[in-house]
Amino acid sequence: MSYLVILLLVSGRMSLCSLIHREYYLIPLAKSWNDAQVYCRENYFDLAVIGDREDLKRLSNTAAAAGVNGQLWIGLKKDGAAVWLWSVGDTQSGHGLVNEYTNWASSPESSHHCGGMRHDGKWLSALCQSELPFVCQGCE
Repeated sequence: MSYLVILLLVSGRMSLCSLIHREYYLIPLAKSWNDAQVYCRENYFDLAVIGDREDLKRLSNTAAAAGVNGQLWIGLKKDGAAVWLWSVGDTQSGHGLVNEYTNWASSPESSHHCGGMRHDGKWLSALCQSELPFVCQGCE
């Protein structure tokens, strides 16, 4: 019984964080997508979720202020059914808690399963083993 309560509390935390103001933290370390996610989960909340243009603007400003002008990891990853999901469990297509906002540079490559962002804010798919800086999000 106590396991169910803990699971519900953890699930509620993820959903609640997706709906409230996100704080972004640029991490200038080069890591694979999976290692970046572990780092974010241990030190903040998770990899960055971008729900609308305002989120994108804040995240882009964070990267620009830190002098990052290349690619970086965000919290998008493709599951086995070729559906892009945010690392917190929401679908990129708007069927979860994140709205239908997308900003793909072009159709994501089917052979690449991890999502990143270019310096201009456009999203891209990349090989998960690539080592890039990344953006974590915290919940306020």
